[in-house]
Amino acid sequence: MISLLCLLLITYAILRVSTVKCESVDFLQDLKDSLNLAFEKVLEAERAGANVTALVARLNEAASLLLEANLLESNGKHNEAMEAADAAAKISEEVRDQASRLKASAISNRRTGC
Repeated sequence: MISLLCLLLITYAILRVSTVKCESVDFLQDLKDSLNLAFEKVLEAERAGANVTALVARLNEAASLLLEANLLESNGKHNEAMEAADAAAKISEEVRDQASRLKASAISNRRTGC
């Protein structure tokens, strides 16, 4: 339940990130979409019975990087914003992959009674 609350807070933070300018920050919108997908995968894993505590911590890290990228972009520091966004995207991808594996493992363990 605590992890669900943390995930809700992460989602709120992600959704609060405002898009600065159209073309120059498409990468930020893509990153928001990627983090939202990772969030959904973590929720699925938790619903399946997996322990997602570590994934929540990683999502928090990615959300912080997204916020940092947005701030940097709004201050005209595009290259630094891209670096923060790239780091967040990498974490997001890792979280999605790990969440999928944890979900499959939790489902398998339920079926076998382990």
